[in-house]
Order: sequence, then structure tokens, then C-alpha cells
Amino acid sequence: MDSQHEINLLEYAFAQVCEQLPPVRRAYENDGHLTLPAFLQQTLRVSTDPLQPRADLLDVVYRYAAPLLGETIAATAAQELQNSPAV
Repeated sequence: MDSQHEINLLEYAFAQVCEQLPPVRRAYENDGHLTLPAFLQQTLRVSTDPLQPRADLLDVVYRYAAPLLGETIAATAAQELQNSPAV
């Protein structure tokens, strides 16, 4: 596949995502000029007082992901979320 076809496929896929997920479309329209780190710094707010224990979220992520993606990937996803300051 040449680079022009790859670009067209990426553009098509992104258009489909924007059509199906209006929040993604709005984020792109409003903040598409930002780099990903700048967007995350502007958007994410790290709370020092969580509404729910982090372990609860990690357990749910693992339980949902394990049957679909396997235990190894589910454990990795939960571990990466645990290491993220924005969770």
C-alpha cells in the first residue's frame, strides 16, 4: 500500500470516529491545533481527593478486558492505569 492510500485510509477512519463519537469531533474542532501533551495538560485535572478508590477502577478494567483481550493484556492495562497520575 502506498503512502497516499495509507493517508486516505487514516482520513476515512478518523472521519468515521468523528461521526460516531461527537465528543471526539468537538475536541478535534476546538483543540486539534494542540499537541497531545499540550491537550492533556490543558484538559486533565488530577484530583487529590478521588471520588472512588483507584483499586475499584483497576478491578473493573481487568474484569472487562480479560475475557476480550486475555489476562496478560488486561493485567498490563490495569498496571498502566495504576501508574498514570490522571486516573
